[in-house]
Order: sequence, then C-alpha cells, then structure tokens
Amino acid sequence: MPKQVPILIALAVVGMYFAIISHGTAVDDAHITMRVVRNALEGRGLRYNEGDMGVQVATSPLNLLAMLTVSWILRLLGIPAEAAALTAPVVILSLALPAMGIGAYLLMLGDKRQSFLAAAAATFLMAVPLGRATIGLETILGAALCFAALLAYRKQKWKAMSWLLGLAFLARHDAAILAGILFLLTWRETKKDPSVRFLPLILGFIMVAVPWLIFSVLYYGVTTPTTLASKMSQGGTVYWPAPYYELFWPWIKTYFLNSAVLAGLVAVLALIGVVLGLRSRTRASSAVLVFVLHQALIFLAYVLLRMPDYYWYFVPYAIAMVLSAGWLLANFGEIRLPAKIAGWAAVAAVLIAAASMRALPSWGGGPLESYREVGRYIVQHPPRVAAGLMEIGIIGFYAPGVRVFDFAGVASLDQAKRVSENRAHEWLSDPSVADVVVIRGVKHPLEPDIDNRFERLYRHEWDSPPSLSFPKGVQIWRLKP
Repeated sequence: MPKQVPILIALAVVGMYFAIISHGTAVDDAHITMRVVRNALEGRGLRYNEGDMGVQVATSPLNLLAMLTVSWILRLLGIPAEAAALTAPVVILSLALPAMGIGAYLLMLGDKRQSFLAAAAATFLMAVPLGRATIGLETILGAALCFAALLAYRKQKWKAMSWLLGLAFLARHDAAILAGILFLLTWRETKKDPSVRFLPLILGFIMVAVPWLIFSVLYYGVTTPTTLASKMSQGGTVYWPAPYYELFWPWIKTYFLNSAVLAGLVAVLALIGVVLGLRSRTRASSAVLVFVLHQALIFLAYVLLRMPDYYWYFVPYAIAMVLSAGWLLANFGEIRLPAKIAGWAAVAAVLIAAASMRALPSWGGGPLESYREVGRYIVQHPPRVAAGLMEIGIIGFYAPGVRVFDFAGVASLDQAKRVSENRAHEWLSDPSVADVVVIRGVKHPLEPDIDNRFERLYRHEWDSPPSLSFPKGVQIWRLKP
C-alpha cells in the first residue's frame, strides 16, 4: 500500500480539481433536488411543491440528504439558502469523484501492485465531460459506493460490503440489483464456512435502507421515489417515441468524446475483458464482472420498462465499459517497468491524462441564465394557482415558493398519467390547473402552445432577455380574465 500512496493522492487531487471546475454545469434535472433542499432550508418542507403528498421527486434519497446536510452546514456559516444549495453539489462531487476514480483504479488494478494504464483510465472516468455533467445528480456518488462495495467483496469484508450496499441503494435504488448479485455470491461463500452466518451479513443493508423507507412512507406517503414511474410514463409515447436501446450508441459515443472510433475501441476491449475475466475466475476479475453484469441487467430492465433517453442513464454503462477495458489493459497489456519507476509512471499517467482532458470543453449547464431570469420574474409576478413548466429544475429553483405544474409529469403525477396516454394537453380543458405558463421558444410536443386552444385561453405577458440558448427569449403567458 505505501507504494500506492502517490498514485492515490494524484487521483484524489485530480478528481477534486475536475469537480471544482464543474461548478455551474449542472443540468436542469439536478436543480429539482436542489429546489427541494432550498425549500427545506427556507421552511417549506422537504418537498418540491409545499404540502404535496404522494410525490417524491428526488430520485436519490442519499443525494438529497447529502445536499441537505452540506447546505445546512453552509447556512450555519452564514451563507444564504440559495447559494448554499448551489454550492452543495460541488462539495459532494469533490468527494464522490475522487472516490469513484480511486475505486475504479483499485478494481482495474486487480492483483497487480500498480498500473499506469489503470491510472490513466481512472483519470478519464473522472475527467470526461459527460460524466462530470451529472453534477448534482446521483450518478457519480452511486458509482463510487458500488465500487467501494465491490472492493469490500473482493477483500471478503462482508459486513462493510453490506453497509456500503445499503448506501448504494439509497444513492440509486437500482443498486438493489447489485446487492442481490453480491448477496447471492456471499451466500455461496459463507456456505463453505459454517462459522459465518448469512443473515447477520445483510444486517447493514437493512439498517441503512429500512429507516429511510419508513420515513418516506410517513413523510411522503410513498416508499420509493416516484420519479421512476413518472419517467416510465414518458417512454414509448408520442413525446418520447424512440426505444431506449436505440439511444444507447449515440449517448455512448457522446460519452467517449463524440468519437465512434474511441467508443468502438473501448467496447471491443471491454468485451475481451469480460471474456478473459470469465476465464481467469479470480476474485479480482469477478468484482469487475459483477459491475458489468449489474449495468447489463439495468439496461435490460430499462429497455423493458421503455424508459426515455435521459443521458445520465447511459453514463454508468460507459463507466462499466471503461472498467472492463481498463482491467484488461492493466492485467494483460501493461508494459513491465522496474518497481521504482512503475509507481511514478502511474502518477505521470494521471497528470498527463488530466492535462489532456482539461483541454476539452465542458458539457452541460443548459440555459441557466434565461431560466434564472424567468424564475425571478415569476417570484415577482406569482401565479394564483401554479406555473406550468416543461423543465422544472432551474426555473423552479429560482422560484422556490411558487407551485409548479409539470408538463412532463415528474412533479405532477396526474399529468404523468395523461402523458402515458398521449393526452398531455388535456389539462387545458381545466385551465385553472396552471394560470401562468412558460414557453421556451423551442417547440416540444408537451408544451401547450402547439394546441389551438392555448392562445384562446392565455395572453402573452413577458419575454426573458435573449440568450445563446433562446435567442428570442423565453415567453411567459398568463390566463386571460
């Protein structure tokens, strides 16, 4: 382990650096959880819309609790609620990104002492723009916890594995698939040793998961986040017609720097890594294979559930590809170097890879400026009932006390049902649902301006200042008297 220290420090520093420069790139959906946090800090409860029951819009309970904790600490230091909620994702990513990178490096390393190829691959995972654009979401946090659980499995630290799987489940509930795989493997291991009982080994998972499930039932009226059902209502409709599997390659190519050649190369290496991993049958290779299997099962489940193509759903698949390809290179393609040189070669690989990736433009951020102006206008000219929005994150965050009606149905479950039945505009027959409507100027079939009833019911009131995202501004319409 002492020989690993310089490599781990280099990975940690680089990870924190890329986390910090990702500030301001959070996409709209990340701001949904941030609005919940801001509402809680300002006394409106841990909800998206004050007083709602049966709706839990934060996909990741652990990400929600982590952001709330960090924001609360920042508030104690005198930072306003808005700034605290905006800063929390950077703080969390500054911990989660290095943890994911170090976990990936150790998994790719296998039984070797050090590897500059694994170090470079881990740096790529931390630095790639599409991965960092998930700031404010649970993607990196969930991957880091999954890697930690797999490392505990590899070391036969069963109790630590159980607790880490519980945290991974709270980070993202589809980690229950990983927990099922690892608990099954652990059960087979413990059968060989009668002194080790299986039921106590799952206690950590239960101790972490169950208290939140109880709280969620009592506070929200549901056991798990309602976002999965809401997103399922979107896929396969006229609004999101493309099958989930059809979007796999475009998003994977985007992750790999928009290079079909790089994406294809990593895919081939990952496949070879899976084959050789199955043949090697070591505990080190099985830890990597379990994560690949975990992501393959999630992909299959999402295909069957007809999920829409939100890009952050595809990032973990790319991470699994890099992990398998990196394990292959580290264990079968590494150039043999003297022990005294190998460690510093790995540190150099981290720094060179980081410098190369820093030259790439950031991905994400979205129409922050326009949406922020809209949110602040709505606060100054609030609706009587609710403001209807297509993207509810940034605008909702900057209008925290305003009730929002969600055209896509994530925060409005009655609308989710309409979306699933291809009748998303039916709410216009009851215009009291939303008396203020935001139109982005980018035509989307869920927005009501494509319905011929819209202009009969609403009048144009205000345009946001022009921006790169919306050269003509974002329009606000209000219900006619």
